[in-house]
Amino acid sequence: MDEQKRVKPVIYQLLQKTDDMESALDSLLEGLIPSAWSGSDTNRYVRCMELLEDLKQSEVKSIRAFAENRYEKYQKIIRKIRERELRGNREMYERFE
Repeated sequence: MDEQKRVKPVIYQLLQKTDDMESALDSLLEGLIPSAWSGSDTNRYVRCMELLEDLKQSEVKSIRAFAENRYEKYQKIIRKIRERELRGNREMYERFE
């Protein structure tokens, strides 16, 4: 992962000091998912997954567990989005035939 996308040490320090680590991480991820997007919706989640990959390497067990859980959740969301987009594309092309 390129250095710009890596989770900085200060983020880990802040997470360790918070009383609600899961809410803090959710807020961090929500900030990465733009509310307006052009193109495939999957790209919105891929960006978060890149950071989750980094968080999965954390020495802090609760951060690692959170990242693994969210990564799996986002994989399922992406699968569903791709299936929906594929069906939509198929339907659109079938109309033109």
